[in-house]
Amino acid sequence: MKRAVIFIGLILFIFAVQIPVQLIGIKNYHGIKAFLWGAFYLALFLVIIGLAFWAYRSVYRQHSHKITFHDLKIILMAILSFFIIEIVLQFFNKLIFNQVGTKNNNAILSLFQSNTTVLVLMSISAVFLSPVLEELVFRGFFINAFFNQNAFWLPIVFSGLLFSCGHMSSNVISFMIYAILGMILAYVYKKTGKIEVSIGVHFLNNLIATGFMLLAVL
Repeated sequence: MKRAVIFIGLILFIFAVQIPVQLIGIKNYHGIKAFLWGAFYLALFLVIIGLAFWAYRSVYRQHSHKITFHDLKIILMAILSFFIIEIVLQFFNKLIFNQVGTKNNNAILSLFQSNTTVLVLMSISAVFLSPVLEELVFRGFFINAFFNQNAFWLPIVFSGLLFSCGHMSSNVISFMIYAILGMILAYVYKKTGKIEVSIGVHFLNNLIATGFMLLAVL
């Protein structure tokens, strides 16, 4: 029961941490007000990452944090696998639902266009902060808190489905895109036992996705 409460709390924090940057976009803040809200946003993000790390350490003590060459190969294979799958699913998303991109990415793109401060803050958080927070919560804490250490595929599937529920989807294909990404991240974490490796995959995915969105805006 305690672990479930902690997990729900962490999920709520993931949604709540975006409120300051959304407020900047909605109110179109500039100058000192935008700076103060932006600083608060980044500081709040770091505090919540700290809480997520504490939660992760409360259910699992990672044996090694060293990234090996084998880990780097897994990161590369995972990101390539996801992009191949995503290209196929985006094709069917366009063919069946006439939708280009996912609802989640389109919402982020809209925020990027709303305010320069929002663009800078969300670019930073999307690439450097969100991967750390989401991996600690959806992989590190969730998998170790609710599943036996010997369980493999079941936590991978559930981690992916819950991860997708945390992203906006307008149809089953866009839901599958995030679910498969979550499952690949969970697979990488279970395979290596290192949260840094799944963070690395998540970082590269967000870096590339954010880069394409910035090209569309700038």
